[in-house]
Amino acid sequence: LARCGRLQTLGLGNNKLSGPIPSELRRLSSLRSLQLYNNQLDGPIPAELGELRALEALGLGANLLTGRIPPELGGLGGLRDLQLYGNRLEGPIPAELGQCRLLETLGLRSNRLTGAIPTELGALAALRDLQLYDNRLAGPIPPALGRCAALEKLGLGSNRLTGHVPAELGQLRDLTELKLWNNQLDGALPTELGGLPRLRTAWFSGNPGLAVARAVKKELERGSPGADFKWPRVERAWEYPLLRDRGSMTQATQDVWSWLHAQTLAAPEDPLEPGPRRPVRAYTPR
Repeated sequence: LARCGRLQTLGLGNNKLSGPIPSELRRLSSLRSLQLYNNQLDGPIPAELGELRALEALGLGANLLTGRIPPELGGLGGLRDLQLYGNRLEGPIPAELGQCRLLETLGLRSNRLTGAIPTELGALAALRDLQLYDNRLAGPIPPALGRCAALEKLGLGSNRLTGHVPAELGQLRDLTELKLWNNQLDGALPTELGGLPRLRTAWFSGNPGLAVARAVKKELERGSPGADFKWPRVERAWEYPLLRDRGSMTQATQDVWSWLHAQTLAAPEDPLEPGPRRPVRAYTPR
């Protein structure tokens, strides 16, 4: 196949191919689409694929690939679709992927990726679909993702992400799907999310330290009737799951507790019992 120098499309998906991906494919200088998904290919992704300068679509998902994502893929300036989902890839997401300025879809879900989400992904102005869920990513959600103005779907669930949900995500006016479930996020959902006009799917459940103000919840539900929203388990201070052991809270979680307590209770003698309600005001982290 490496001798087919004028080949533009190579589609071998949905077969039972095994063994490694041959590095000799780098000789296909005219190749625009390489689709090897849903096979039994193993071994690492050849760094030599980064030499396919004409490549626009690379589909290696649903195989048995191991090792790290080659940073050389960041040199594919014309790449629009990169799908590496459902493998056994490890290590960090290369910051070099932020150089693929034409990238529209990036699917890295269901691997064993670790480390932080690179802030460089915020430079992908054409990105419409970013799926990083079901990995072992840690650290905060980069506020820089709010610069991906074309983003429609963002999936970061089932990782080990921490910290607040950045208010900058409220700038993603085309966002229809936001999935942050099963992480270690805390604080309050930013009020800016209530202004997303197209949001139809939002999963926040499985984050024990995350809270949502009733005003934010109402705003989202009113703007998207019939939408698929999965909220944090509680939204009132006296139901907050960590209140009975405040010594184990992070500072951010204690801040949210104090805010919820001040806004939804009238300081009753027992702070774990409900009192008269007052209007909810916006939470501002310290």
